[in-house]
Amino acid sequence: MWAGDEEDDGDEEDGFVFERPIWAPPPPNKLVSPPANGHGKSVSISSPPLPPPKSPLAIWSLVCGILTFLCLGPLAGIAAIICGHLALGAIKRSQGTLGGTGLAVAGLVLGYFGTVIVGLALVAALVFPAISAAKDGARRAKARQDELSIVHAVEQYETTYGQNPDPAGGERRDVTVAEDNHKLFNILRDLEPDHRNNPKRQVFFTAPDAHGEGKPRDGFDSNGVFRDPWGNPYLIRIDLNGDGVVEDPYGTSPTDTIQVSVIVWSLGPDGLPGSHGSGDILSWSSR
Repeated sequence: MWAGDEEDDGDEEDGFVFERPIWAPPPPNKLVSPPANGHGKSVSISSPPLPPPKSPLAIWSLVCGILTFLCLGPLAGIAAIICGHLALGAIKRSQGTLGGTGLAVAGLVLGYFGTVIVGLALVAALVFPAISAAKDGARRAKARQDELSIVHAVEQYETTYGQNPDPAGGERRDVTVAEDNHKLFNILRDLEPDHRNNPKRQVFFTAPDAHGEGKPRDGFDSNGVFRDPWGNPYLIRIDLNGDGVVEDPYGTSPTDTIQVSVIVWSLGPDGLPGSHGSGDILSWSSR
């Protein structure tokens, strides 16, 4: 039995002295519960060990991996990859004194993934416009080739018959055909039922049928209209009054003329009339 509670310094009973246990400060990293009612033995509970500090390189790897998607692209991705590998090596060599493996792995994943994705996006952003420009250049070259072929066909007709083909039926002025250019090509292709304008039945112009669903392009559509690579009808102006000139469709007045008997032009990709500085393709201009 313990000595009576009323005594502070201990009691003596049958020759024995009973003293209360003395409370002492806990040792470092120990949680100690004091004895209940000041009696009994003290119980110490060890606190969990503190985690090792995170590797700064692991933190930088994660930060750079995030920045890969936000603003810096592959530059941040490469930095995330380098920092991540260096961090994993340092953590392994530290034998438990450094942490941050999860941060380093996350940075590596973001770095690799972001570098690939953003890199592909950048490549696509550079390549696709170049491909589009190349396709547009090929269409423009094809349109100009068509225009020169039309001009040559009309000149051959004039050489054969001594006059230009007349799609307007007796007009003695400059005539322009567009959506109705099939009237001119029926003469040049010898498709008139009565061959009235081509009695020798000579074929001056040939071209394939148009292709493309919805909007036929680059050839003759089902109505015989000859269309450019963008699906617009070629516009053709022919001198039928014999003065050897045609009015410039891009001029500012009727006195602006071109010293040829036939011109052909395409409205280009936008299909809208422009000016000499626009994207239209002109048979009488080398631009």
